[in-house]
Amino acid sequence: MEASATRLEISPKGSDMRFVDIQSRVAGVFSFVAPARPIKEAIPKAAKFLGLGERRVRALHAGEARSIGLADDEALFEAEVKISEHMLTKEMQRHADRLEYAALRYAAKSPDAYGDRIARWRDLVRRVRRVFDREIA
Repeated sequence: MEASATRLEISPKGSDMRFVDIQSRVAGVFSFVAPARPIKEAIPKAAKFLGLGERRVRALHAGEARSIGLADDEALFEAEVKISEHMLTKEMQRHADRLEYAALRYAAKSPDAYGDRIARWRDLVRRVRRVFDREIA
């Protein structure tokens, strides 16, 4: 049987690990959009984030979907990319803040003794901030 262009042909009645993978991915979206919240509160937020209907998200999460379409898989992939970008951006900005703080601490101690180190840290901070300035523009 050949898979159509709109279906992945995954049935929950079989022992297909792909269906379990989809459930796990939906749960990952829940933990991002509504951390430590009940499922009933997470479903509408996850549906909006995924661009799918609430009933569809509920069915995917509960393992009640009859099949999983390419649109479902694509929506989950796009959501995972957005989550990864958000986490990476947040971590890089946090690291730049730590470098900036270290440069300020050393500048307060003795700017002459630590001049090279301070300049190197500030240069790194500028480079990181420039990356995010380009993304915003």
